[in-house]
Amino acid sequence: MMTQENQTEAYQSKYYISCGVFGWVRCSRYRTSYRRESDRYCDGGWSSWSAIRWTTACSTTCDSGIKHGQRTRTCTNPIPVNGGKTCLGSSTIKVTDTCKDRDCPPVDGNWSDYTAVSWNDDCSTTCKCDYGIESGYKNRTCTNPKPAYGGNDCLGESFAIDIRQCTLKECPVDGGWGNYSLVQWSGICSTTCDFGTETGMKIRTCNNPKPAYGGEDCVGETNLTETRQCKLKDCSNNTSIIITCDHNGQYIPHPTDCHKFYQCVWSTPVEMNCPNSLAWNELVLTCDYKENVPLCNQLGSAGDSSGNTNTNITGEFECGDKTGFFTDPKNCITFYRCVHGHKYHMSCAAGTFFSEGACIAGKC
Repeated sequence: MMTQENQTEAYQSKYYISCGVFGWVRCSRYRTSYRRESDRYCDGGWSSWSAIRWTTACSTTCDSGIKHGQRTRTCTNPIPVNGGKTCLGSSTIKVTDTCKDRDCPPVDGNWSDYTAVSWNDDCSTTCKCDYGIESGYKNRTCTNPKPAYGGNDCLGESFAIDIRQCTLKECPVDGGWGNYSLVQWSGICSTTCDFGTETGMKIRTCNNPKPAYGGEDCVGETNLTETRQCKLKDCSNNTSIIITCDHNGQYIPHPTDCHKFYQCVWSTPVEMNCPNSLAWNELVLTCDYKENVPLCNQLGSAGDSSGNTNTNITGEFECGDKTGFFTDPKNCITFYRCVHGHKYHMSCAAGTFFSEGACIAGKC
């Protein structure tokens, strides 16, 4: 009995020889050869695909999902032999399929948070002094979570109305008068002897409150003139002068001598002297140059007293850039006066002493 290994196969092969008279011609010949069946080459072929091998579980725990797997094949149908070609293509193929382990329970819907309110910019009032009402809308959605698997939808409305207090514009503010300032007396008496009248001015401003947003201005005058009794001297040549203090620390011009003034220590007027031919200026409440003082111009040479024994200049105190009254550290009844960069040594009146910027009654 002949087996496959012993089976033979006849085949012809072509070869060439020289022929002709001189052997210049190339002639072909065929010869028959024999080989065993087992020595013949064979190309490989794919087997059938295997069953699916699932590589992942279902993507959901309930209801429909997806699972992944693969199928394989081998190059064994037949196996390539004797130099035969191997199979072309992939030996695996990916597979996906739907899956469902179980039905999901119902999920009822729930509302999300409201959005920011969208105001309609329509206030019910016309100005800020009267507050009004403005309305607006806000929305929500049934997505927290959405209803699923036959669950119930959200109950209620998907929008709501909000209101807030509002104004459209500032309301007019009418102006109001502030308090009057202290009276600034002119230092000029209406008579040259006996009692006369002195005028003064006090000022107020429209700032309590200031008019705003189209409000009305204050009604009335800013300045108010006041009068008080004055007396330069007795017409009977009695030269006594009556000076009345209104408040502590008040300065009063001397009625007959422009180089002098009074400083009130509570209700007591204390006569003071301006230094070095300066004159008392009631408008700025300090000693000033004579040409700036109305009283000196009114009284002429009669109001220009000569020396001033209380204004000795000294080098023991330096004013620097300061202005005002300063204590004499060596004597309690004298003090220093700094004016226009000049330094003057001055004395308090009898029965007074210098303390805290003024001559006051008593002993030091």
